[in-house]
Amino acid sequence: MKKVIFEKDGRIGRITLNRPEKLNAIDDDVPGQLQDAVLEAEGDSDIHVIVLSGKGKGFCGGYDLGTYAENQGENNVYQGEKWDPLIDYKFMWDNTQKFMSLWRCSKPVICKIHGFAVGGGSDIALCSDMIFMEETAKIGYMSTRCLLYTSPSPRDRTRSRMPSSA
Repeated sequence: MKKVIFEKDGRIGRITLNRPEKLNAIDDDVPGQLQDAVLEAEGDSDIHVIVLSGKGKGFCGGYDLGTYAENQGENNVYQGEKWDPLIDYKFMWDNTQKFMSLWRCSKPVICKIHGFAVGGGSDIALCSDMIFMEETAKIGYMSTRCLLYTSPSPRDRTRSRMPSSA
């Protein structure tokens, strides 16, 4: 079963993440299959726009932790006790370059998000030209935290981070 499906629908190239049983999580195959689908759609002169979506409950649940975290030693990410950040960086760089095929595509790419687009799933979505989200959909990147400030004053920003007892 293909993990990324490409279908031609008149002038629309439809690309669908197809791992619904894994919440469309990213494994070793998904980035390459996504890039191949984008290049196929881009190379077809009959296609004028690409619509990217996910099959099942959500758009994409990020990287497949079952593949990369639970199967120690059985994948190209786990490094054992001696972690080399350059190996990790290269793995992520390679995947990001494949996701960026959406960004570099000469045809407009519309991403439809339902359910969730988290972690690497938000990376994929944000490579699109336009995102349409279902009203209850959620997008995010768990490994970062963002504070939003409304005041332009640095003093006010510092104060809002400090505990009230300070």
